[in-house]
Amino acid sequence: MFDSIETQVKKFVDFVFGTLNSQFSLIHNLGIEGKNIAQYQQLLKQRVKQKIVAAANLKKQEHTNQNDAIEETLFFYRLIEGFRELAQKIHSDNTKVTTQVINKK
Repeated sequence: MFDSIETQVKKFVDFVFGTLNSQFSLIHNLGIEGKNIAQYQQLLKQRVKQKIVAAANLKKQEHTNQNDAIEETLFFYRLIEGFRELAQKIHSDNTKVTTQVINKK
């Protein structure tokens, strides 16, 4: 079960950084440095299965009956956390660039 979710998450990430990027331009519309695109794509694809399993286990702990089905779509668990990690990484990268520009002045 988790293997198929992992595969779909990775396909979605590839779609975002491939097809969608070619039509929407993450660089121009979101201000992402082009040299970092591949790095950000890999960041979202890291530890997908482990993160989904951990999130599913956490959700199961919230239920009093451990046999209850998880109602949320597991596909989004890794993406939500992944986009948070990605936002932090982009912010960190942009802060470094800004600091370098200020120090050059």
